[in-house]
Amino acid sequence: MEPRALESHGNSMTGRTSIDRRGTARRYDALLPEYFPVRLVDDFIRVDFAAAAPGGGPALDARISPRRMLAWLRSMPSYRAGVPVRIGQETGAGVAAEKGAELAELLDPGRPAVWVARQPLTPAERALLSRPRGNLLLEAHLQPGAAGDALALVRSAEGLDPRAVHWQVGPLAAGDEAEAGRLLEALPPGSRLTLRGAAPGGDGARAPLQHQALARLESLAHALGHAVTDWTCRGVQARVGLGFFDVDRITGQADLARRAHDLITCAGCPSRTQCHGPLDEAALRARLDRELGVLGLAASAPPRRVGPRAIAVEVAAPTTRGDEAYLSHALGQPVAVTLSRPGGSADEGLPAVLRRWYATGFLPVTELNAAAEKVLEDLARRAAC
Repeated sequence: MEPRALESHGNSMTGRTSIDRRGTARRYDALLPEYFPVRLVDDFIRVDFAAAAPGGGPALDARISPRRMLAWLRSMPSYRAGVPVRIGQETGAGVAAEKGAELAELLDPGRPAVWVARQPLTPAERALLSRPRGNLLLEAHLQPGAAGDALALVRSAEGLDPRAVHWQVGPLAAGDEAEAGRLLEALPPGSRLTLRGAAPGGDGARAPLQHQALARLESLAHALGHAVTDWTCRGVQARVGLGFFDVDRITGQADLARRAHDLITCAGCPSRTQCHGPLDEAALRARLDRELGVLGLAASAPPRRVGPRAIAVEVAAPTTRGDEAYLSHALGQPVAVTLSRPGGSADEGLPAVLRRWYATGFLPVTELNAAAEKVLEDLARRAAC
């Protein structure tokens, strides 16, 4: 996607922006990057061989080979810096299990990866996850009341190395406590899991599970010998020798009981000295300008220390969380980086960021845009039928 192919069409009412592909007569919405098979979103590189259809229809094959996906990843500074890869974020990796398994085999051993499962594991997934692999974590999502059989997913994971599995139980809404309790009882003893309450929804959405009910489920999980935690770093970064850049969120938890519980886990983690040791601020500042340059950015003011292992940097250009994720992994020490732009608007960010990433080669924007267009064409043909 060349810079001239991106043109902002802001809407003051909705804040939406569209992308004008001048080489064709078609105009695309700014949601086009949502169909990129590789995306740098939040703290992960999300990889999808299938595209989730609008309205919950059957997923579409994105028509990307594992070796093409690997080539894109290896071209990305974020992958080389150690930003974890999430396989199957949108639809679950099982929708394209054979392609996902081939990619997982091809990934560099020192690069952390997460395999997202939302349905019972397929034979291809079982074969992949059963083999010893230090850089791959199974993140299994169990949702009470969902169409998929959550208990079947638990049974399909029997015998897997518990150090390489993290269970996400939820989102939990009112009325889910009993079923969630049965799921906890079905998990292997010593499982690591997160209990996720449902977000307050709109019309027709069920209310989130009450705090007291979540507390009862957490007590049940502990009684069953499970570890309840929001953090998966022990099973992802630490297993390939990397630290967790956001460690201040663990040490700064307001819930002192939860904080103590998580710090016990940290005490036995092989990356604890990286995460909890002193920050070498001189080395950090010496490296910061170079890594900002990789992104096509420059600091407009000296960086500020905002936590034991956190800094804030002011820049003049629009940025996304992907920029911060790269810096947090690329500076040679686990440190959370927050970028700010005085007076900037989040609504104007996406086209400008894509232009910058294209110009610096930070993301293969042109190729990903072409892949996304094919998905849109497939969606249009499906709608026509």
